[in-house]
This record gives sequence, structure tokens and C-alpha cells, in this order.
Amino acid sequence: MNRKNEGKRRTGIFLVIACLAMIFSMFSPVSAEDNGSLQLILEYQKNNETVKMNGGDIELYYVAHAEDSAYVINEDFRALISDDLLKKILVDQSVNAKTAGSLDLNGIEPLAVQTADNGSVFFDDLEQGIYLVCQASESDEGCRFLPFFISIPFEGKLNAVARPKPGKKEEPPVPTNPPGTSPTPGIPTATPGVTPVPGKENELPYTGQLWWPVPLLGCAGAVLLILGIYWYRKGEGHEA
Repeated sequence: MNRKNEGKRRTGIFLVIACLAMIFSMFSPVSAEDNGSLQLILEYQKNNETVKMNGGDIELYYVAHAEDSAYVINEDFRALISDDLLKKILVDQSVNAKTAGSLDLNGIEPLAVQTADNGSVFFDDLEQGIYLVCQASESDEGCRFLPFFISIPFEGKLNAVARPKPGKKEEPPVPTNPPGTSPTPGIPTATPGVTPVPGKENELPYTGQLWWPVPLLGCAGAVLLILGIYWYRKGEGHEA
């Protein structure tokens, strides 16, 4: 009987420890000091066959860095992107694609440049933040992929994997100004034809922490905690 009660107490202690570990994992986002990576899978369909891209330089630009659970736009992009536009880029794919395809990057040096090899490009040792991916030259097959923004972490993972869509990049618009006026720098224009996602206009940008598992883990943790206390007390009661 004592062995049985001792087993129940051990089971209760184990469940309590598992519950505490689960609760701790819910509120342990990726450390801001950790660096990540980005792998691009560059493949497209041609005549019902998958073609892997070879050749073609892929440029990576560092747009914004992570700071205090938010993203701060880097100096080179402050005149091109506002804080409000950056938030929309992170929650609206259409804004992401249109903005990435219309930026004038003249005078801005990319963080890194890689050449596609067998349908893949890999960038490593990336600080957490927002990046812009662009294709600077066509591949050996004459293929191009659309530019896009991506965050590191991406969907909660520091080692991100993305599959760009093939297409043609839009040329940046030529600014027009009335006679006798000069363009006003630093004021981004709204993207025509794009409707912001309802209820997300004022949200903070994503920082890699996924919140949908929190209620599930919380419920599971509560169940484990209750079972642990029950088995522990039951074991003590039988022993007494």
C-alpha cells in the first residue's frame, strides 16, 4: 500500500512539474539576441514540370531592426517607409507585395547578395528584424521572382524558409510635381487600391511570438496542475 501511495505522490509531483514547464514555455519568446537565417526555395512550374532556378543575384536588404518588442526602421529606409506602412506590410500580403515592388532602392546597399544555385539561396547570421528580398538579375532560365518583405523570426521560427512567387517586378513610379515645386522627402504615399485589414491598423508589428497556442497550453497546464495536486493529496490521505 505504501508503494502504491508513493507512486501516486510521484505522479502528482511529475504532473505539477510538467504544468510549470508548460506555463514557462508559453511566455518564453525567442531571445532578441539570437540570430536567424533565411532560405529561399526558388522553383517554378513550366510545362507541368518543376524547374529549379540557377543564376540570378538575390539581394537582401535590412529594413528594420527589433527593439523593445517592436520594429524600428533603419536609416536607409526611413525616407521610403513610414511606421504605419510597415505595420500594414506585416499584416497585409497585398501591401507587402505592392510596396516591395515599388520601392526605389537606388543608393541603398544590400546587406548581402547571393546567387541562386539549384533552386535555393541561403542567408545566415541575420539579426532579428524586417528584411526586403529582391532579385537583381534574371536567372539562367530568364526567370524572375517578385520582391517581398519578411520578418526574422518568421512564424515563430528563427530559421525561416520562404517560397517567392515568380513574376515581373513593377518599376517604381516617376514622381511628378507642379512647376516651381520640389518633391517633399520623407513622406511616403499611400498605396492605391489597398484596404487596411479591419481592426489591425494600430497593432504592433509581429515579433515572432505565436499567441494562438497560449489558451490551449493554459488549459492543458491547469488540468495537469489539478491532477497533480489530486494525486499527491490522495497519496498522502491513504498513507495517513
